[in-house]
Amino acid sequence: MNRGVHLRRLAVIVALFTLFGRDRSADGQGWAPTNRPSNVTAAAVAAAGAATAAGFYGDGSDGTATADGTAAVTCTSTTGSSPNKVYTQTRDCYFANLTVNVSKTWLGGSFRLFVNGALTVNGSVNVDGSPGSVNNGAQGGALQGASVTLGTGGGGGNVPQSSTNALGGGGGADSNSDSPGTVTAPLAAVGGTPRNIIQALINRSFAGGGASTQAVINGGAGGAGASADAYGGGGGGVLMVIANTIAGTGTISANGGAGENGAFVSGGGGGGYVVVISHSSTITPTANAGASGGRTAAAGQAGTVLQFTF
Repeated sequence: MNRGVHLRRLAVIVALFTLFGRDRSADGQGWAPTNRPSNVTAAAVAAAGAATAAGFYGDGSDGTATADGTAAVTCTSTTGSSPNKVYTQTRDCYFANLTVNVSKTWLGGSFRLFVNGALTVNGSVNVDGSPGSVNNGAQGGALQGASVTLGTGGGGGNVPQSSTNALGGGGGADSNSDSPGTVTAPLAAVGGTPRNIIQALINRSFAGGGASTQAVINGGAGGAGASADAYGGGGGGVLMVIANTIAGTGTISANGGAGENGAFVSGGGGGGYVVVISHSSTITPTANAGASGGRTAAAGQAGTVLQFTF
C-alpha cells in the first residue's frame, strides 16, 4: 500500500474523530466520544470533505492539464490542427485539475472524466450527436459495440440506430414518414433507472444478482433520414463527469444532433444520458433533443440528466 493511500485513510480517521469526539477529561489530555451536533466545526467538515475528494473524485494521477487546442493532453487523442484541436478521451481520465478553454472541445468518447480538484469548463465537454449534415449523423461517443467504459448512442443517417437499455431519447421521424431509431428503457429485471450515486457511477443497472443481471446504460437513438442528402441527426451518447468543483462559462452536454434539410427533411437525434457528480457546480448539464431538419420532420426526444451534489 503506498504512502498516499495511508495518508488518505489517516485523513478520514482524523476527520471522523474530529466530527464525533471532543476533550472531556479533567486535565484536557483525553478524548471521549460524543455525537452532539455542537461538535461539528467548519474545520472538521472541510477536513472530511478533503478526505472524501482524495478518493471519490479520483487520484489525480493524470496531473493538471489545459485543453487549449494546441497542447497534447494525456488520456486523449486529437483531431484537427492547432489552435483548434478537438480532444477525445481514449480511456477514463483522472486529473488533479482540468481546464477546457473558451471555444475548445472535449469529447467524452464514452469514458468517465474524474477531476480531483477543479474542473473549469469555458468551452464544451460533450458527447453530442452530430447533425445530419455532418458525419452522416454520427452518434455521440463511441460506436455501438466498442470496448469502452460507458454506453453509447445510436447513429442517425438513412438507417437510424436504436438504443437498448437506454435513458436517452428516441429519434425523430423524417418528412417521408420513415421510422426513426427507438429507445428501450432499462427493465425492472436489471434495476431500472439508477437510484443512487454508486449505480450511476458504474453506468450499470442492477437487479441484485450476478453478471447476467447487469446491463450497461446507453444514450439516445438516431433520427430518420430518407435520402443521401438528408441524413437524420445522431443520438447523444453517455457522458459522466465526476469532479470536486465544476465552474466556468461553457457547457456539459449529450445533446441529440439536428436533422438535415435536403430533398426530404430528416429527423433529429434523441438526447443522450448525462451523469454529473460534484461537491459544487455552477454549470447545468443538458441532454436536449436534436431539432428536426424543418418542414414536416420531427425533432428527437430529450434524454436524461442525473446531477448529484454532496
